[in-house]
Amino acid sequence: MSESNGNLSEIHIRTREEGDLPQIRELLAQLGYPAKDGELAERLNKLGEHADYRVKVAERSGRLLGMIALHREMPLLRAEPEVQVMALVVSEDSRGSGVGRLLLRKAEEWAREIDAFCVRLNSGNREERMAAHRFYLRQGYTAGSTGFFLKIEDQK
Repeated sequence: MSESNGNLSEIHIRTREEGDLPQIRELLAQLGYPAKDGELAERLNKLGEHADYRVKVAERSGRLLGMIALHREMPLLRAEPEVQVMALVVSEDSRGSGVGRLLLRKAEEWAREIDAFCVRLNSGNREERMAAHRFYLRQGYTAGSTGFFLKIEDQK
């Protein structure tokens, strides 16, 4: 469930770097979103070009233990921005060790810096996401709205 060696003080939260790509790809695959290096590099580079996006990683001794991707959104119905967690993943062998909490705190820190109303995230309702839901609740997040989506390619 969690790594027994090391402690949270040894974990460095930093902005992702180009050399992180293979480890980020592996983390996203563990989350259920496999990607090819070229495609992922292009997406990460596009995010890096915009001030409204952040991609942070949790690193210990050169190994990525987790990552979080964030987006500052300007909602129509409220004056203050919101910070949307686009992705949050902790490596399977580091779950339960506090890495996810550190990454969420980084999102909350950015939200305070930009005077955001809230940090928002979506998580699937599949069985494999239930542990993540319990984690979010323990971190002080509350279950909110129900989301819907329409896959555009189905409409062609």
